[in-house]
Amino acid sequence: MDYFDRFAIPHPSPAIYASMVAIGLTMIAIVIGLTYFKKWGYLWVNG
Repeated sequence: MDYFDRFAIPHPSPAIYASMVAIGLTMIAIVIGLTYFKKWGYLWVNG
């Protein structure tokens, strides 16, 4: 089996899809949290 075929989409393993959804939801939650608590400045201020 080719290396890239193991990670191709669609993939027969539901764990691949579950991890993709979890990563996406985590990224959205981080952006929402930064916006809600107004902490975007900490990403741009040096020290």
